[in-house]
Amino acid sequence: MKRGFIYLAVVLSLVTHACKGTLSTLSKEEDGRYSYSTELCSLTTEMAKLLYSFLSLKWKERRDRKPRESFTLREILFMSLPALLNEMVDRIFFYLHYALNDELVIQAFESLEIVIIGVASFFLLGKRYSATHWCSLVLVCTAVMSMEIGSASSGSFNRLPLLPSLIAVVGSGLEGISGVLTEKILKRHEQMDISLQNIWIYFWGALLYMVIMLCSGFSRFVQNVTFTHFNRYAFLFILSESIRGLSSSFLFKYADSVVESFTSCTALILASFIVSLILQKEIGYPVITGKTPPLLHVCILPGRYKSVYCHIPV
Repeated sequence: MKRGFIYLAVVLSLVTHACKGTLSTLSKEEDGRYSYSTELCSLTTEMAKLLYSFLSLKWKERRDRKPRESFTLREILFMSLPALLNEMVDRIFFYLHYALNDELVIQAFESLEIVIIGVASFFLLGKRYSATHWCSLVLVCTAVMSMEIGSASSGSFNRLPLLPSLIAVVGSGLEGISGVLTEKILKRHEQMDISLQNIWIYFWGALLYMVIMLCSGFSRFVQNVTFTHFNRYAFLFILSESIRGLSSSFLFKYADSVVESFTSCTALILASFIVSLILQKEIGYPVITGKTPPLLHVCILPGRYKSVYCHIPV
């Protein structure tokens, strides 16, 4: 049963990863700016995930009637680290969609997350990878460069802004480290219910966004919490991000962060078609050829990466 849920989580994570950039673009105004509060958007996403985790935990407690386990203060405080990193990642994401205004380039930069996850897993989780594993990461980097060239070919690749590009690389690194830390937190108590662990992680995220909104000024806070200028695409973005966050946590718990990062790479393929169909953007030959390395990566790595199957129950 759990294997089926893991496959479902992979599919949900894949689809929501691919739709993330498109929904964000559709929610913007014609001038490329966000007319709504991006902080409230992130806060609502965290609250939705928190509410789902709480209701899921209460339902499981009523069904199984097991005593609730507890955390130490150190563990609770440690759970705030992924929330802090994710807040930085969200700010970088919304900034890139304004500065670069190109979903494929942003998606390509985000795929660098798997490289950071590989390195962070080595140092933080003590995982060992073979030459095949690291070669697959090189394939991903090749795909990233191809996606950049393909996306910028209609404009000018040489004029790709340096600062946003560097910020995008930093954002990918922060997201990768956040994923590894989340995996470390969730797997510290293997037998503990994931909903109980998620409650604290999402609580810190919601609290952080609430503090940020309050620090921006009370009058602005009151205006923001009324969902002023939110359109249907913004609400779809919140729903998509909530599903992506929950499915990613499930993969961190019952598979690992590398499995979750597969979806980011494979989402490059699906995202290019979504951008082409919905946003009416022409996808050039370099983008099509750039799909080959992620496909090879997904096909080669899982077959040799034993921990994927060790963590998926039979």
